[in-house]
Amino acid sequence: MTPRCIACLAAGVAITAHLTACSSSHPYPKSWPQASRAELVGKCPSIAGTYWNRGVTEPADAPAHTLAELLGLGDADYLVIDQAPDTVTAAAWLSDKWVETASFTRLSITSEDAWKDQDLGLAQWFECPMDLFSGRQFSFMHLARGDTSLGGSAGAVGVFSLNSSRASKTADGSLVIMLQSGGGALLGPLPVGHVDHAWYKFKPVE
Repeated sequence: MTPRCIACLAAGVAITAHLTACSSSHPYPKSWPQASRAELVGKCPSIAGTYWNRGVTEPADAPAHTLAELLGLGDADYLVIDQAPDTVTAAAWLSDKWVETASFTRLSITSEDAWKDQDLGLAQWFECPMDLFSGRQFSFMHLARGDTSLGGSAGAVGVFSLNSSRASKTADGSLVIMLQSGGGALLGPLPVGHVDHAWYKFKPVE
């Protein structure tokens, strides 16, 4: 991995961590089933299964995204998620007819090819970082960045947007997604922005 790629990744992690402190955070809903110890597919917890497209949201006033919306798909009744060590596919089904499929690739930060000619703001990818307390975490995420000027000021402003989601299964087989969304600007060394958190639960299709 080139020094430029390392710097890019480090900046993304730093901004994400800093903004999380300036956020509207909601704990995992107490009334929901707890996360299960999912089997691993490669290095990632399994999220494979068939899930209803419409679920429940916490807090109640958060945007009511469907599972298809969270995965970049159109309308559906249910989704079928298949998983391999380096790929995840989500197929949308409407009136028992296949509509479309979204494919995601596991991002390897040790491979320069993973970054080459790739717009991280648009790419469909996932990663499974290790969490100190809960083990492997399955995450879809991107961090988009750019530079602009501020009101004729000679200084550059780093503008960024964050949209990341962490997925896991619960003890009853539901799929839970914690969505972080927000953005702001980097004024010199000082990040200015806001990140919101929301939880989404989608029951399995029996």
